[in-house]
Amino acid sequence: EQAVALRPDFAEAWSDLGEARKNLFDDEGAVAAFRKAVELSPEDAVARTRLGSKLLDAGQTREAISHLQEAVRLDPKNQSALNALQLALRRDGQAEQAEAVKQRLAELLREKDKADQSLVAAIELNNRGATLEKSGDLRGALEKYRAALELFPEHIGIRTNVAVAFLKLGWWEEGLDQM
Repeated sequence: EQAVALRPDFAEAWSDLGEARKNLFDDEGAVAAFRKAVELSPEDAVARTRLGSKLLDAGQTREAISHLQEAVRLDPKNQSALNALQLALRRDGQAEQAEAVKQRLAELLREKDKADQSLVAAIELNNRGATLEKSGDLRGALEKYRAALELFPEHIGIRTNVAVAFLKLGWWEEGLDQM
């Protein structure tokens, strides 16, 4: 409340105020705050999801669907928006569309699970590499680091370990390329 009083154009504060009001069971206040957040920042997927979900809870299914569809358009991997959208579509009698959204959500969850498993495996390989490096087996460590990097190429720490191992082995060009 203080944030929106000081900066009435602060969309994220309006969205958070709506969430606080929702948690205090002030449904009208929550919807009003969420509407203000969406009015100020119509491209904010979180505000759209919050408004759509609250409208769905209030039985305003059709309006909820439009906000939730927009939230999914803005952030196609927003699990909360997808879940609420499939529920809203089902309540509106759009079973086929709801099923399609449910399938998208299931695929997204499978992708997330696969990425999580890759990350865990990569960290495990990286840790094995660190153990080998500490014992003086730089080539073995490099092999583990490279395997970890193949599983999770975005991990900066693993990439740094590969680079350092190359440098310690005197392979300057490869090490600097990894840096």
